[in-house]
Amino acid sequence: MEVLRVLCLSVLFLELGAASGNLEQRLIFILLDGLRYDYIDSVYTPNMDEMAAQGVKVDYLTNVFPTFIPSKISLVTGLYPESHGLVHNHMYDSVHNSYAMTANKNDSYWWNSGIAEPIWVTARKQKKTSGSIDYIGGFAEFGGVRPNKFTDNPIAELRSKIDTAINWLRGGMDVVVVEWTYLDVVGHMFGPLSTQVGDGIKKCDENIGYLRQKIREFGLEDQVNIIIAGDHGMTEVSNNNVINLSDIIDLDNTIAYIAESPIAMILPKDGFLETMYIQLKNAHPNMTVYKKEDIPEYYHYRDHYRILPIVAIADLPWIILANGTDVGQMADHGFNNEEISMKSMMLAEGPAFRSNFSVESLNAIDMYELMCKILHLKPAPNNGSLANIQEILVEPSSATACGIYTLLYPILFILLSLTKN
Repeated sequence: MEVLRVLCLSVLFLELGAASGNLEQRLIFILLDGLRYDYIDSVYTPNMDEMAAQGVKVDYLTNVFPTFIPSKISLVTGLYPESHGLVHNHMYDSVHNSYAMTANKNDSYWWNSGIAEPIWVTARKQKKTSGSIDYIGGFAEFGGVRPNKFTDNPIAELRSKIDTAINWLRGGMDVVVVEWTYLDVVGHMFGPLSTQVGDGIKKCDENIGYLRQKIREFGLEDQVNIIIAGDHGMTEVSNNNVINLSDIIDLDNTIAYIAESPIAMILPKDGFLETMYIQLKNAHPNMTVYKKEDIPEYYHYRDHYRILPIVAIADLPWIILANGTDVGQMADHGFNNEEISMKSMMLAEGPAFRSNFSVESLNAIDMYELMCKILHLKPAPNNGSLANIQEILVEPSSATACGIYTLLYPILFILLSLTKN
């Protein structure tokens, strides 16, 4: 009889443990590069609509300034570009004395000038497993650490990326990050309202349906959470809205300059800083020029050595070029992150998220804290806040636990009573 009593108590403890929601949570984060806030409303997206109904939809996701590749790193580190050091698509590094595009991905130097710790590194440092499928920076070492697995084939089809992610998750991986750049590419080439973008959204929707189907098929729905988000929006540009730096200053008097976008940065030669600043300051009504130290705090864009001494920011939809007037594309991004056309959006679904819950606006800087919460990780130092975003999460349900207790206690009471006879 004593053995039966012990068995009954063991069952009770096991059930209480299950009711407390201690199942390990896992995560797949899919970055749809260039996913503007209104894209999924422009075409029929039954799978995304169903995901929103069963999970969370964020209508407007505000990414960091500048709304370029640096915002991708901010999503997975919770850091502003001035903190993680990836300050532009193109950069000049005075310490390294060289230029680089952010896509100089094989040289870890460019990724380690700040305090960046992406979610895949945080996971590895805390004895969890992580993988990156073509996510920018996922192939580089951050503090000497890479994800457990990674691929580097940005042009691969989304279906192929999802298949790889599912295989990794079935193998027990805790967090997988995926990047798909197609929407950004066709947005630049054809514009945000183009048929090509619409077709790209339909392709996204089909593949999100496929992902959700596979998660159910392999019995992962009680553990795996899905987050789908964009890193910036997109707006139309034209050769009629170009500010030409060479018409204003003598570029021969610079050590380095970055242009070809809504943001220009200039490093003048010794003795030319003040003259060049004065020449630029009131040169164009649609361009605001700052000395680095005077850049408004809300941009979070001044406290890194790769941000050059003079920064010019164009109003939407103007583009700053070093020379010429040909913008070379139909649309661009990188403008003030408060502009509506620079906003993205987000969908989330899984055991960690509320159901049929919508939020008008959230900040992408808080996403890293969200990911750490889901994965039960201690976040690295970052600029985000879980308090700003946790409303979309559901805590382990006390109602569920109480229901289990209500059911179990009478049964176990009877069993334990019988052992006394």
